[in-house]
Amino acid sequence: MLQEASKVLSSAFKDSIIKKLSMYLHDCVSEEVKSSAFRNLNNDKGTKWFFIEGQESLFSHPEKPLKIKSADSKLTELMVQSEVSKKDYQLIYGYLFLKGKSAESKKKEDYLTPLLYVPCKLERDGLDINCSTLEEDISLNTSALVSLMNFDEDDETADHLFEGLIDYIPELPITDEKVNIFLNTLKAIIPNIEIITDLSTEELMAQSLEKLTIVDTSAVVLTKRPTVSAGLLHELSLISEKQAGVFRETALAPVHEEFSGATKNKKSPKNSEKQEKITITPLEFSDNQREVIEAIKNNTLVTVFGPPGTGKSQTIVNLVSHLVGSGQTVLVASRMNKAVDVISERLNGFGAHFLCLRAGKADYQKQLSFQLQDLISNKVDLDAGYESDVLTDVEDLYTLAKNKSELKQKCVKILELETKWNEALQEYKKVWELQEDNKLIQKALSKPDIEQCRKFLDKIEETFDKTGFLNFIYFKLFTYLLNKKLNLTDNGISTEIVEKLRINLEEKELKENLKGVESLINKTGNLHQILENLNESRKKHKSIAVKILKNKRRESLKSLIRDQYKRQRLIIHSKALVERKKNLQNKILLQEDFTPMLEAFPCWAVTTQAISESLPLEPGLFDVAIIDEASQCDIASCFPILFRAKRAIIVGDDKQLPHLSFLEKAKEQSFMSKYNIPDRYQLMWRFRTNSMFDVANYYSTATILLDEHFRSYPEIINFSSKEFYGGRIKAMKSRIPSEELESCLELNI
Repeated sequence: MLQEASKVLSSAFKDSIIKKLSMYLHDCVSEEVKSSAFRNLNNDKGTKWFFIEGQESLFSHPEKPLKIKSADSKLTELMVQSEVSKKDYQLIYGYLFLKGKSAESKKKEDYLTPLLYVPCKLERDGLDINCSTLEEDISLNTSALVSLMNFDEDDETADHLFEGLIDYIPELPITDEKVNIFLNTLKAIIPNIEIITDLSTEELMAQSLEKLTIVDTSAVVLTKRPTVSAGLLHELSLISEKQAGVFRETALAPVHEEFSGATKNKKSPKNSEKQEKITITPLEFSDNQREVIEAIKNNTLVTVFGPPGTGKSQTIVNLVSHLVGSGQTVLVASRMNKAVDVISERLNGFGAHFLCLRAGKADYQKQLSFQLQDLISNKVDLDAGYESDVLTDVEDLYTLAKNKSELKQKCVKILELETKWNEALQEYKKVWELQEDNKLIQKALSKPDIEQCRKFLDKIEETFDKTGFLNFIYFKLFTYLLNKKLNLTDNGISTEIVEKLRINLEEKELKENLKGVESLINKTGNLHQILENLNESRKKHKSIAVKILKNKRRESLKSLIRDQYKRQRLIIHSKALVERKKNLQNKILLQEDFTPMLEAFPCWAVTTQAISESLPLEPGLFDVAIIDEASQCDIASCFPILFRAKRAIIVGDDKQLPHLSFLEKAKEQSFMSKYNIPDRYQLMWRFRTNSMFDVANYYSTATILLDEHFRSYPEIINFSSKEFYGGRIKAMKSRIPSEELESCLELNI
């Protein structure tokens, strides 16, 4: 029984979709960037190598490791450094070295780089060292070959030539025939290359070859991973090693649950009903933007469609303010520095201490260390300027929100009454025109009087078609009562007179209706004054929200530095941030409790490329992650962000240009097959063509469209709305009259 349970658990971990996707994305990123890491070993800082004497044997016999006998200290150094710095360095085994200068290349670069290579590992075997491959497929150094070709960026010729060359990359185990076919194909593409098979290692390194030459030799190379991808690759590997249960408390939970068949993706609201209605938002907020706050309370993953000019940045700033004001931590990320800068600058512009940290920039660690030291040593005056704001709290916002709601209801009521008044006026005008000069009733009448007169007219009309003395008495009685009520002279009543009187009564009734509506409008209030009060309330809302943020930060920071344990953690962090020994710095930052840092800075803003250098990889580290411009973010770089958050809001626009990838289609498909990615997931998780926004839109349980546009001419945004957004985008500002757009040129494409 225990063995069966163990098998089930082992199978569950083995078949974890997160594990498969992590490794698939890892290989996609690795393949896309690894060949760009080296072009000339002599020029690459930090790159070290060890040439292997004799005939190539590892590619010829990949099933067994290459034994390097009595390995010298240089190879040992490569082995040790590759183990110590796995995150920053990679070992490769390279074959067929490109050496010399190219007269054809644009920059006339000097080359010393392998054409074919695979990642490898070195292991001690007594006095010897064994070298073995880590992958079954040989990679082509496309970066070096592309630089040799004189094609414009838009010219597809190079792509077609490489597609042909890729087909002839020798498969393991290699043979002389496979190598010759590859070299002949390469020479057909780049005719100026010479091929030498009898050059020794010493001669290779000593000679300065003026002509581009391929030398039949092999080497183990320790090369620095590309800065952009080194941390990402390391984190994707770490995520793939996590147990499936870890993902349930992260924003990756919907991916895990959908694969396992669980459809429940709701979180119960923790705040009281009264608090839920309050938003600590310093900037103007539309109903759609407010929906985002409500959605993230109950959903793990929320997608926000934000066409240009619909206030995405403002929405994010308000979201962060509300979440931080509610005691939550937020991670804001985007591929572009500008997007992250805008958010952090606007947040810090509110003047709240340590609200948002812009991480990932040059020297940010040094600046952060200084800030922490100032905080710890009480050099930051947390009480300055807070005397008048210290009593401001969420209750003030609740009272103001209630007042704003009442004002809005009054506005709505007045507008409804004015619509009703206009409709009544139009009816009154029609009846007035029907009267012409036959206005018989001069007396003012109340509504009950009008109803009574209509009853008299009904009784009089009933007597018109009847005869008899009693009927005559009824006619005289009701005629007398009607004349008395309306102050009419008794000149006789005919059918024509009755019709005119009915029209007169309708005119009187409509006039009374108009007066009644006017009275209700006056009782409700003056619309202009109410709008002014509403505008003042909005300004007060911003002021109160900012004061609340300041108070929250002030109290949180005071509590933080009073706590001895947390204060000590900040001291350690401040010193580790400026530690020159990178390995020691990384070890300390990984081991230390990061919670005090999040209490010091509840919001971190960082690019997707810099996040691995800025934050520890802990599941659910932040309460909420917000990814901006997600339609331009690749899936792989956002994966660790979702792992670091309990919930996530993905903001983007699927109608804008997606991210660009230069990964070969065949490679992408081979990685999907390698990790047994199910067919239906292959549609959504294509690294080359799908963005983070595409993936999030599939898994999210709440989708919100920001439909109010504030930037362009109505004529322009109306076109975009109709053509791309189903007519749902509304132009909120018509700043320039349409007449001034006559100078626009219409293009029929």
